Amino acid sequence: LARALDATPYPTGGTWLDHTTIVCCSEFNRSPFLNDTGGRDHGATNTCMLLGGNIAQGKIIGGTHNKGMAAQSVNLATGAIDENGTAIAHEHIASTLIHSLGVEEDVGDFRAPPIEALWG
Repeated sequence: LARALDATPYPTGGTWLDHTTIVCCSEFNRSPFLNDTGGRDHGATNTCMLLGGNIAQGKIIGGTHNKGMAAQSVNLATGAIDENGTAIAHEHIASTLIHSLGVEEDVGDFRAPPIEALWG
């Protein structure tokens, strides 16, 4: 999908991918550790991929601890891991998407600031 959108010119310039934002995420994640039956339980962290539109390219925001694979807090302005930063939640992703459209008010009542490091 992304390749097709990127290869298709947009009528007023750029490509369709420049005017489309793709979001790929899950409502839960699997633990990196195997349980007693060799399977994986639900985990406390998750991943999300955003591309296109006004989303900055080539950025990885956040990370996990070596112990327990727990999510690390990040500085929302830079995307760097910061122990005094914020643990990113789905509300931050939603707020980022709304802000990428140019809407600065919290119209979704997310009560979470956007991840400024993802603005293109």
